[in-house]
Amino acid sequence: MAYTATLQNVAGTQSILAAQRIVDMADKIYLLEPNAAPLYVLVSKLNKRVAINTTFSWLEDTLQPSWETLGVSADSSATGLTATHNYINPYDVVKVIETGELLLATAVTQTAITVYRSWGDTAGASIATTYNLLILGPAFQEGETNINLITRSTINVQKSNYLQIFRKSVEITKTLANSELYGGNDRNYQRKKKGIEFLRDLERSFIHGQDIEDTPTTAMTVSTHARRTTAGLDHFINTNSTTSVATMTESEFETALRTVFRYGSNSRYLFCAPLVISVISQWAQGKLSMFPSDKTYGIAITQYLSPHGTLNLVKEVMLEHATVAGTTYFAGYCYFVELEDIVYRYLQNRDVQMETDIQLPGDDLYKDQYVAEVGMEFHNELKMGKMSGITG
Repeated sequence: MAYTATLQNVAGTQSILAAQRIVDMADKIYLLEPNAAPLYVLVSKLNKRVAINTTFSWLEDTLQPSWETLGVSADSSATGLTATHNYINPYDVVKVIETGELLLATAVTQTAITVYRSWGDTAGASIATTYNLLILGPAFQEGETNINLITRSTINVQKSNYLQIFRKSVEITKTLANSELYGGNDRNYQRKKKGIEFLRDLERSFIHGQDIEDTPTTAMTVSTHARRTTAGLDHFINTNSTTSVATMTESEFETALRTVFRYGSNSRYLFCAPLVISVISQWAQGKLSMFPSDKTYGIAITQYLSPHGTLNLVKEVMLEHATVAGTTYFAGYCYFVELEDIVYRYLQNRDVQMETDIQLPGDDLYKDQYVAEVGMEFHNELKMGKMSGITG
């Protein structure tokens, strides 16, 4: 068979075969979201402790409250009162905020309180169940004996959470693993990519998770062994929660700060959806400053200086925009957190790790996996807070 030649006058880029071209490929394959888990990173670096069981518990306590209300309203001359919570002790001086009247508790039995009315220069008046009673403290007479004293103290409350098993695998054929590729070794690249995805799984669970233990006796999703999930920020933070904020002003923001800084230290972290970061930056330019990333494990932090304390703003990309049935979720969320009261717990020998070459003998592939059995211990939710529904 005769050879037929193809002729051309001037050679150009379109006249050469595609196989002849050397691809202009960067040595590094760039990834989106390389720093997608700031909550996990900060908590696991700052406060970390081993767990010896799949369920871990802790005790919480509070100081005796200073405010009381009545379970039954009282007229202006009533000396026998019924308290709602039993916070008042014998000889406590109590001020009725709405009227200014001072009461002196002379005897206390459970929620029944005997008081001396109008103890001061303010006349007695009716006390409604909605009125606020401020416990100022006790006033004892000279030489008082302890015959009528009652010692009360708050009771510890046990809280608990579960460790959750996280796994994510990487599989690659041995043929591909031994092929020369632009961008470097594909097995290493896939490990890196799956590692970031693994941290995102932890991050989402540490924010949105709930504590669930599904055992074979519940006949739900398991047949042999238990399945557990760990609770996160959204589950634990209940008291200081502001919903449906819509347009957030600086005044509303400062109101939230007064609440979350009521207890604890004068420093908080605020994990914000990107939209919330943008809203704050619009009216807080003079109060914002960048914090050196080398002091925060590479996490970008902007500090907001408030009279109530220092707020460290962290952009939380896991608070993503999502619209379900016309309602937008998470894009308008932020969480106020005191990191010192969050503990990263991991089962002994089961912290985040990568297990390599776990494929079956004879498989013509390599299989690696990331695995961790971890959870979050969350103390004193009154120090925390959350806002949601922020739109601008």
